[in-house]
Amino acid sequence: MMKTASMRVLAAGNLFSNQPVLQLALLDHEAQLRVSLSASRLILKAIPVQREETLDFQAWKILHDGQDPVRAALVVEALALLIQRAVNIPVSFSATAAGIAACESHAIFEIENTDAGLQAGEIAVRLLAELASSDAGRVRRAFEKEFAAYVKSTAGTIPEAETLDIAKRARRRGIPWMSLPNCTFIQLGHGRYKTVMSASESSYSSSMASKLAKRKQITNPMLAAVGLPMAIQRTARTLNEALVAARWIGFPVVVKPAEGKKGKGVTVGVADDAQMGSAFKSAQAVSRRVVVESLIPGDEYRILVIDGQFRAAAMRRPAHVKGDGRSTIRQLIERENRNPERQFGAHTNLYPLMADREAQTCLSEQGVSLDTVLEPGRVAFLRRVSNISQGGDTVDVTDSVHPSVREIAERAASILGIDVCGVDYITKDISRPHGEVGGAICEVNSRPGLSVHMVVSEGTPRDMAAAVLERLFPDGAPSRVRVVAISGDCDEKSVQRAIVALAARKGRHVGIVAPGPGGIRGSHVPCASHLEQIGAITMDGDLEAAVVVVPPHDIVRFGLGLDHVDLAIVPAGEASARSEAARGILDRVSGGNLITADDPQLVDRVRNALKPALARHGKADVRETARPQTFPVARTSAPTDMRGRSDTAEFTALLVGDIGFGEPYFGHPRALELKQLYATGGYGSSLRRVSELLAAADLRIGNLEVPLAPAPDPILQGYKKYLGWSDPDETVRALVKARFDAVSLANNHSLDGGEQGLRSTIQKLHEAGIASFGADMDQAAASQPFMKTVRIGASERTIVVFGCFEHRSKYERQYRWYAGPDRPGVNPILPEIIAAQIKALRVAVPSPFFIIYPHWGTDYLDVQQSQREYARQLMSAGADLIVGHGAHVLQGVEQVAGRLVVYGLGNFVWNSPGRYTKLQATPYSLAAAVCFRCVDDRETLSLRLYPLLTDNAVTKFQSRRVSAAEFPDALAVLTRNLDGPTGKAGLHEDPRGSYLEIPVDAVR
Repeated sequence: MMKTASMRVLAAGNLFSNQPVLQLALLDHEAQLRVSLSASRLILKAIPVQREETLDFQAWKILHDGQDPVRAALVVEALALLIQRAVNIPVSFSATAAGIAACESHAIFEIENTDAGLQAGEIAVRLLAELASSDAGRVRRAFEKEFAAYVKSTAGTIPEAETLDIAKRARRRGIPWMSLPNCTFIQLGHGRYKTVMSASESSYSSSMASKLAKRKQITNPMLAAVGLPMAIQRTARTLNEALVAARWIGFPVVVKPAEGKKGKGVTVGVADDAQMGSAFKSAQAVSRRVVVESLIPGDEYRILVIDGQFRAAAMRRPAHVKGDGRSTIRQLIERENRNPERQFGAHTNLYPLMADREAQTCLSEQGVSLDTVLEPGRVAFLRRVSNISQGGDTVDVTDSVHPSVREIAERAASILGIDVCGVDYITKDISRPHGEVGGAICEVNSRPGLSVHMVVSEGTPRDMAAAVLERLFPDGAPSRVRVVAISGDCDEKSVQRAIVALAARKGRHVGIVAPGPGGIRGSHVPCASHLEQIGAITMDGDLEAAVVVVPPHDIVRFGLGLDHVDLAIVPAGEASARSEAARGILDRVSGGNLITADDPQLVDRVRNALKPALARHGKADVRETARPQTFPVARTSAPTDMRGRSDTAEFTALLVGDIGFGEPYFGHPRALELKQLYATGGYGSSLRRVSELLAAADLRIGNLEVPLAPAPDPILQGYKKYLGWSDPDETVRALVKARFDAVSLANNHSLDGGEQGLRSTIQKLHEAGIASFGADMDQAAASQPFMKTVRIGASERTIVVFGCFEHRSKYERQYRWYAGPDRPGVNPILPEIIAAQIKALRVAVPSPFFIIYPHWGTDYLDVQQSQREYARQLMSAGADLIVGHGAHVLQGVEQVAGRLVVYGLGNFVWNSPGRYTKLQATPYSLAAAVCFRCVDDRETLSLRLYPLLTDNAVTKFQSRRVSAAEFPDALAVLTRNLDGPTGKAGLHEDPRGSYLEIPVDAVR
């Protein structure tokens, strides 16, 4: 008789697979260890009908197609995988291994959840024993009983089907995932890239938005107050209150729980006082408060909105059957319930049709019964409500939704702040304008089901699980901690020290998992529990890189604990059989990126392995090459601070790039860290890591690229993309704290709040003591430059800064963006006008220095030809220096007519979720300091350029100076087009990092 000798869980990265597996030893002293062909055929007959997807794995195909007796281990593997796959767990790997004794065989199969995997293995062995009966009916009953118990016992630990649908897509894209213990949540990604999910909800979803959506009595008046069409609702706590509400609204009505889900307790079409009693009782069984709602005529639709954008729509149909002229309704129900999608309740996308009392009541109202034979094509409904959980199905109508209805759904999601939002909308015809056919929102869901769009009875399925995953991990976005694994007797400590030093120079958070005292970040972790240490790597939200030191015998015996590493280091020379086995595992999980500890390229390989998951241009890059410098530079020590000497004076004007604190992105999943940052430190916390740069300057100027208005202009909504707005008080408070003296408003967002928004911006800045320029209430005011006269030594200097915005046809024709004689707006780049102003100011103010501060270029791209043409014209107009912004990325510095042009400062604080990786753009920006010095009555002038790292995905919304490791990359971008007499330019260092200083005299 066959029995289980032992069961052992092997962690990811084991002898058999990169994924966790269960190794189950089968023992049969009769040494058979095989199952006859008739017995294997019995399994195929006995197993209830399954979805095609569930049966699509190798072990089952072998069992299905085999013509000979099969190994008992294979049967166990196939059944154990089938049981897990039937509840949507995406497992497929299996293998068979011989035991030490002839009577022993090992079944090895993939698991994801340890408890669910162990139970599946035990059930598989018991079902194997049932085959001895040769009774298909008995085996089937045994399977159904075991499976029902399995579903019940694992209900609190196996994620629901839609969550696992997302997990499947994550695995296809190479994004790691795992179930979290003692719950139905999963984690996607490792370390700093992790997010927790449950169906369409993630770590980034707003808890307040979720609470609002669950309280129908709150969301309904909120949305009605802003003019959205809503069903009329009243809330009742007693039957008498419900009757009063229904009479006030007018029968027929809908009665439902105030806080319910999945259609439980909902009664549609309550026609009079007599029907109210049972309807109220049903609703109050779910929620103490009951909602009485007007009945909207028409079909019910679920509209899915993701990050404020319409993505899909489906018509929801109540549970029903369609006649064929031969079968009774009861037979039609039984036939439909054989649909694999209706087989196993919560782990399938549809639910069984019920022939219960409610169905019979519903049929009676249609003049039929369960024994009625429906004529061909006639539909009989089994429910009034259209919920999937009540047996309903869906028809895709995504391509038919009228734009006016899309806008209603998008506004509802935006007002409530729901990132993934399901809007239940009822109308007679969703393809026609709302104004023509009417319709209303009856409910808004913060955790909408995705299967209503993915599994449809008619129309095109829409893969919304992939859409939800994409919003969390855009194509190419990193998802894994970078890991170096060390195995064997190589000089672990010296390698660890080298790795930590390299990681520190790159500004990476590195964890070391190895024997020894200390904690995980940057030190050693106690080796009390090997696998728990590995788990710390995946769970620690600060980690970007990790080093794992594991003895070979642990890897072979228990598994590495990771399904992938970026580099594996093994000892040189001959090795034992166990070490060779460990080496094979590491070679597999590293994708062949394995070296010996004596390899002369060890340091370079480690350096490459610890690079960010996405390199400078957004693609994986395993090479590190020196960036050529485009002109000779001399490295010096930090310049001596001579401002305390009586015969020396210095004045620094700092110009920085785009400023916006990210309010339009608060609904984005990656903005959770930003909101947490603001909750603890306010808006100014985004400037904390550049505060020393700001404090060192005497004059600070930035480009404020949002209006000080709490909402965009309604006229522009749906007309102009990427509208900006802000929290005016918090924004001004942060600018004042950072000691900004002036901001330019000459950009493509200053009028996003309309004329009133521009007026408010100018007024609030003025009240805070911050000058504004580049936009105003008419052309004459908008064209006025910012000026500041300062004394440097014994002489006066006037710094003159012109704010202007390049000409764009759409902004002139459609948006009327540019200021006119009597029209508010921004100052356009008009070289002839600027030339006249420069000519007049040269005789009007003392020693003027003219800086043009234009907003120009194309987002996230290098310098455009139009920028170069503008630069040529502006230098001809008399400019001394051009410092531009607008492309959100660092653009290089060049010489034009013997003077310097900094084409793009990029961002300073621009708190979008981060688009550098997706657009393959350099993640750097720049701060430019114009330094006037007077030494012994001789004035010198130089331009200091401080590269900044402004990729919010890396900086966590706190821009900073680049690190020593990042500086060569930024410098190469900055100087690649700089040539001419620049021999006096030099690289300098201060306590915060490196910068480039170019004496202006050297290029003039």
